Amino acid sequence: MMKKEYTKTGKCIWCGKSYPDVTFLKQPHIVPRNMGGGCIGFDICDECNDYFGTPTKAMPSTNLVFKEVFNAIQFFSKTLTPHSYKNFHSAYFRYNYSKNTLKLKHWLSIDVFTKQFKRSLYEVFLQKYHSVTENGHDSKFNYVRSYARYANIVQDLKVYYAYNRIILAPEEGYADLPMTDALIDEIDKYGFFHFWFKGHNFFMEIEPKKCELIRSVYLQEKANEVLIPIEKDGAERIYEITNIFQIDFLMNRFVKTNFDSNYNIRR
Repeated sequence: MMKKEYTKTGKCIWCGKSYPDVTFLKQPHIVPRNMGGGCIGFDICDECNDYFGTPTKAMPSTNLVFKEVFNAIQFFSKTLTPHSYKNFHSAYFRYNYSKNTLKLKHWLSIDVFTKQFKRSLYEVFLQKYHSVTENGHDSKFNYVRSYARYANIVQDLKVYYAYNRIILAPEEGYADLPMTDALIDEIDKYGFFHFWFKGHNFFMEIEPKKCELIRSVYLQEKANEVLIPIEKDGAERIYEITNIFQIDFLMNRFVKTNFDSNYNIRR
């Protein structure tokens, strides 16, 4: 029996290699399977698939960082008790209920972990985009490829986060990333992708040169759309993520310091 190949164009969207130089025999889950991700991508070669799931001595894998962060978001969106720690298991976070602290384990660099999380968003984005459009090879995604697959440090792609003072309940069960015609049109028009996942809003610069021209206008439009003001002059805003502890389940509950960030956009 021939093994199934997870390919349509026969060319990997990440490295650009084709069969027989690479194979396409492993299931490329767009969202990690152990998070409930059931959507299978294609045109992701086995070498690139392994790359995203394999940690190195210098950094954790993007797949595991993605899973760890969103699992923590889901866990800390619920009411915590003195026994919560018994149900919280993480390869990278240390949670202490009595001290009300959540920290990265001592051997992890915050800068590296933050970058790996941002890279994981771009990884999931392109794989989902290609599964819907079959156009993930387009040259406009070269920055995404360079950043997510090869950790390019010259072009550190920006990710923005919409902070609301309420915790939006994350969806349970099946985990998927929306990729509608409207979202695809936004990429073409603005160069941004609005990443909505597990109750949280992220905005990713897919085409940085195009984004630079429209960034403030676009983010202001999104602030008016997604921010939920609780009181006058509240803390709700959109800002650039430069530290993993700026994401609200970490910052709002466990960190007392306000982090400086570019593009603090309010309604």
